Amino acid sequence: MQSRYFALSAAGILCGLFVFSSYSQAQTRIQGAVSDQHTITLTGNHHPLARPEFDAGPVAPDFVMGRMILALQPSADRASALDALLAAQQDPSSPQYHQWLTPDEFASQFGVSQTDLQQVTQWLNGHGFTIEEVPAGSQSIVFSGTAAQVETAFHTSIHSYNVGGKTHHANATDPQIPEALAGVIAGAVSLHDFQRKPLHARIESAPAYTTGTTH
Repeated sequence: MQSRYFALSAAGILCGLFVFSSYSQAQTRIQGAVSDQHTITLTGNHHPLARPEFDAGPVAPDFVMGRMILALQPSADRASALDALLAAQQDPSSPQYHQWLTPDEFASQFGVSQTDLQQVTQWLNGHGFTIEEVPAGSQSIVFSGTAAQVETAFHTSIHSYNVGGKTHHANATDPQIPEALAGVIAGAVSLHDFQRKPLHARIESAPAYTTGTTH
C-alpha cells in the first residue's frame, strides 16, 4: 500500500504471525559434508529433444553457459504453509485475502535458510562458477560457467543437437548433485537453450502477488 508495491495490511500481518509463526526461522537442512563422491541424480532434468538421433557431439570444454538456474526447494512444512497462504489470499472470507508479501517477507517465511543457501553457493563457487544473482525469495540461484565446469560439477556432458534445422546445446543426461544437497536443490534449469513454451496466457494488467519461483 501507498509507497510499497508489495504490501501487507495490519490484519494480514496479525493473521500471518498467528498462522505462520512456526515457520519464521528456516530450518538448516544441509547437515553432512558436501562431497562430489556421493551423489544423487536429478531425474527429469534432461530435455526431451536432446535425443541420440539429433546428437552432433560434445561442445568444446570452454563453451560458455550463461545464466543457468539452480532451483531451490523449501522444507515440506514451509511448502504446505505456502500452499495454505496462497489459498487464503484468494479466499474473500479470509483476513489474508489479497494481502501480498514483499520479496523479503516471502524469503523469511518460505525460502531456504541462509546457511543452506551459503552451502549451495559455496559448492558452485568451488567448481569455478560465477554467481550472477540470488533472486528475491531465496528459491533459486543464477550462475554462469563453462561446459567443462558443468561436466565436473553435475556429472553430465553438454552436447550440440541439430533439431529442425537449428543447432541447440543441452545436457546429454540427467545431472547429478552431492547427496548432502538433495533436500535443498529441486533441479537444474537452463542447462540447455531449447525455448520453453509458455504455460499460461499473458495478462496485460495484474496485481502484485506473493513472489516465488514455484508460485
